[in-house]
Amino acid sequence: MNALTVSPPSASSLRALPVDAVDRDRELAAVLGDDAVMAALARRHGLLAESAILARGPVIAEMTRAVAAIDGALRAGAPQGARPGVLGFDFHLGAAGPRLIEVNTNPGGLLLVLAQQRAALRRWPDLVPAGLEAEPAEQRALAAFAGSARRVAIVDDDPHGQFLYPEFLLYRRGYARRGLGGDIVDAGRWRGGFDGVHNRLTDFTLTQPDHAALARDHTAGRVILIPDPAGHDAFADKRRLTELCRHPSCAPWVPPCALGCENWEATWPARHRLFFKPTLGFGGKGGYRGDKISRATWEKLVPAATLVQDLVPPPVLDNGFKVDIRAFALG
Repeated sequence: MNALTVSPPSASSLRALPVDAVDRDRELAAVLGDDAVMAALARRHGLLAESAILARGPVIAEMTRAVAAIDGALRAGAPQGARPGVLGFDFHLGAAGPRLIEVNTNPGGLLLVLAQQRAALRRWPDLVPAGLEAEPAEQRALAAFAGSARRVAIVDDDPHGQFLYPEFLLYRRGYARRGLGGDIVDAGRWRGGFDGVHNRLTDFTLTQPDHAALARDHTAGRVILIPDPAGHDAFADKRRLTELCRHPSCAPWVPPCALGCENWEATWPARHRLFFKPTLGFGGKGGYRGDKISRATWEKLVPAATLVQDLVPPPVLDNGFKVDIRAFALG
């Protein structure tokens, strides 16, 4: 989880611990020992956190129970052979506890957070990492994305221009140490030569023209993608939330939601307590809080392609920041 917990717990469930950027970068450089990663990070202001999030133990324990239940339900319903890789579960912490906002099959940030945890522990050794020990978690993440491949490529559109490119470098280093290559490849320039792809694309169905060569190799069985289209469909398609919120083991942590086409006209008068998001969206793009959406924007939404979810606002920390808490399931 992207958090640290401290004993004894504070009175509030979450608290921000300010991190001096100069101290953070010095400790991170010592932890990583990689000038290329540090240079890439320096060009991406805001990628590294300026605060560590301190979470009370009971919050971590409840999120752990929630992830176990939701991950188990998704895996039980997934088709055989679906490959999700690492799963990310994004939560908002409300008055009633953690509530799931969405699930991701290619969640970014894990290796960067683990590195920042290691750096934070050098400065504050009494802090306890929440849920994930850095070294085994990194190894499990590499194994989850590599699968049975003998040679892995990390694939995205314009990977060197991606905000998370520093993390690609960390994955490349990890794969190289395992003897799996780890080349970083632009999806539009795919020429094969690998039997495994650590898939960072947001074209979840591989239907964009620039991805045709990769899609052909995947369909022909020449390369295994993780996550693959079946994995995204089974685990991260937002329509799955409509099933999870009704699942007896998951409902306590999944806000009620439905596809807009079920009762679209009723969503406008009830909009102040709702959130609208595209079923195939990612990274928060195309989502609207109902208390801020205009009538004109609401009328442009496609009901069958819109998930309507009970609004759970993100918590506001003592420093004024709003936060999601991401938990990971490593397979």
